[in-house]
Amino acid sequence: MPELPEVERSKNYLIPYIGKTIIKVDIADDNIVFNKQSPSDTAKTILGKKVFDIKRHGKVFWLELSDSHQLGFHFGMTGELKIKGKELIEYKNSNTKGDKTWPPRWNKIIIYFSNDDSIIKNIDKWNKFDSEDEEKEIIKTLDNTKKVDCICFSDARRLGRIWLSKDIMNETPLSKHGFDVMNELPPLEEFKEKLKARNCGIKKLLLDQTFSAGIGNWVADEVLYHAKIHPSTHVKLLDDDDIERMYNSIKEVVSFAVKVNADSNQFPKDWIFHYRWNKGSKKDVSIPGVGNIEYITIGGRTAAFVPTLQKVRKNNKLNL
Repeated sequence: MPELPEVERSKNYLIPYIGKTIIKVDIADDNIVFNKQSPSDTAKTILGKKVFDIKRHGKVFWLELSDSHQLGFHFGMTGELKIKGKELIEYKNSNTKGDKTWPPRWNKIIIYFSNDDSIIKNIDKWNKFDSEDEEKEIIKTLDNTKKVDCICFSDARRLGRIWLSKDIMNETPLSKHGFDVMNELPPLEEFKEKLKARNCGIKKLLLDQTFSAGIGNWVADEVLYHAKIHPSTHVKLLDDDDIERMYNSIKEVVSFAVKVNADSNQFPKDWIFHYRWNKGSKKDVSIPGVGNIEYITIGGRTAAFVPTLQKVRKNNKLNL
């Protein structure tokens, strides 16, 4: 699942479209991905709107549009952003890695943008057609116009979501989310208080978006690996030093991953990220000079850890 660094990267990919107008929308008839409004209503509402800003909170990003509308996106497990004519950094487990087909497979929405007045003025022309062949000709014309940009949200497993809002931070899911771990990480002492008020295992807590927004499976494993904390450790067994190490680890892992645009090829070679994906290998998985990686399931998610560094605490009941 794309996590905060990958979602921040996608948000940044869209910044060049600020100030441009949506001139055409192709949309899939998928009432699972479009879970709040119908696909057709979504398309009609955003058509002709200008992009004022691109924002993100946790793993959700959205377009701030004219007329106070917001178009929200959540990648789920397999959602991806594609931009026509651009080579983007791809998620580690992308379902379409290296596939340059356009339109992409499993596309759910394709949005055309322009800031050219003559193209915007003819917006009706781009959206009125009597047959599929006519629409194909329109799309061909737009694809061959350098003054038009085109993005796509695709999703193989249909676990991503796209929705319209006028107050996105005060509506579900974001209204239930905690602080953003990149932009809103509280001071250490406040963080300690928030953590000590919880009653669960630490990995479960890190994955709980109502506590903090943005951390997913690989970031949680990385944070706990650097903090030398076993993923099943109950939060009540963490002392102040443990919490401070974890707090600093959150800042360092997230800030570095964002700094390199979530390009895993640039992650430090000693990160567990590079080795954690090998579960199921017939051979032992290990980090050179550190130790073997083991795997357990916590909250339905696989946790990777190095037991020589991340030891089970005395009196700790496994919090799985």
